[in-house]
Amino acid sequence: MVSLPRTAFRLGEAVEAQVTVNNRTRKGLKECALQLSMKTQFEAMSRYEHVNEKKLSEHLIELVPLGKVRARHKQVFAKCCVRIPEGAPPTQNYHRDAGDTSIIAIHYVLKFIALPGIECEIPLIVTSMGYADSAKHAAFLIHSQQKSPGQQRVIRNIVEEKLMC
Repeated sequence: MVSLPRTAFRLGEAVEAQVTVNNRTRKGLKECALQLSMKTQFEAMSRYEHVNEKKLSEHLIELVPLGKVRARHKQVFAKCCVRIPEGAPPTQNYHRDAGDTSIIAIHYVLKFIALPGIECEIPLIVTSMGYADSAKHAAFLIHSQQKSPGQQRVIRNIVEEKLMC
């Protein structure tokens, strides 16, 4: 079981997970690890044929080795941290039914893996709104809230002119 405080994170933020493995089998689990991956889906629509081509690419961002779990034992791996890079692109989802025409979708997953053949994925949302670094986040908020009076007046005049027409 993988426990997370939430599933949405900012760029540069650390994802702190607690992994609990209850191995009830007669075989030990080797090479348990937690990994952060970025999955990118590219979709191309043909003009002349009614065929869509899709390509899925998976990029490993960070791997944290956890160790082994003996047979018929329970083990808790507390405070397993992976960091979302500052320069990573944010999550970009699109729904084909909603009419979006995006050809690239970006998803992030936190994956627990263990040998032999155990895999568990948790989807994550990565946002570019704000920064994990408090100084950068404060500068971002100040910058986004600053508007000069001239800019506000121009916007108001454009709106008023459109209403008069």
